[in-house]
Amino acid sequence: MAFCSNSVVCAALLLVASTFLAGHTISTNGKGRCAPGVDGGDFPRQKKNVTLVVENKLKQPTFTIQINLHTYSHYLIDMMEDAADLNDTFRFTVTYFNRKLGYYVDAIHGVFGNYSLDQSFWCIKNSSFIAIECGVSHYIPANHETVLFNLTIPSVCF
Repeated sequence: MAFCSNSVVCAALLLVASTFLAGHTISTNGKGRCAPGVDGGDFPRQKKNVTLVVENKLKQPTFTIQINLHTYSHYLIDMMEDAADLNDTFRFTVTYFNRKLGYYVDAIHGVFGNYSLDQSFWCIKNSSFIAIECGVSHYIPANHETVLFNLTIPSVCF
C-alpha cells in the first residue's frame, strides 16, 4: 500500500516533516501546541484535565465516546493510552512512521479510515474545532482542552 498516493496526504506529511526537521514549533490558535516528540522533555509534573471525544458517523458501527482524563501525560498519543487504560471501549490502532513523523491513527474502536478507498481518515481537532497541525505524537493538549477525533473526509476536516 502506498501511503502517499494522494496529493493531500503527501502535502500534509511534507508540512509536518519539514516543520519538525527544521526544529520549529507550530501553534494551534492558543489551545494545545505542536512540538517535536522527545523522550523525557522538560515538562512540569502537573496533572491536566483533558477530554477526548471520538465520533464516527461515517461508517458502521457508528459511535460517540467521551473520556475525561486527569493525567500527567503531555503528548496526545500518551493520553490516548491513558484513555484505553480507563475505558475498555476506547481502543485504537496506529502506524509508526519514524521519530520525526511519529504515529498515524489508523482506527479507533475497530473502525479504520481508508483514504485510498473512500478518502476517510481520523481527523483530530482542538477545542476550537480547528484541525491540529501535527499528529498525535507531537500534539500537546492544553489543560481543560477537549480533543475531537472524527472519522471524516478532507473537505469536512479542513
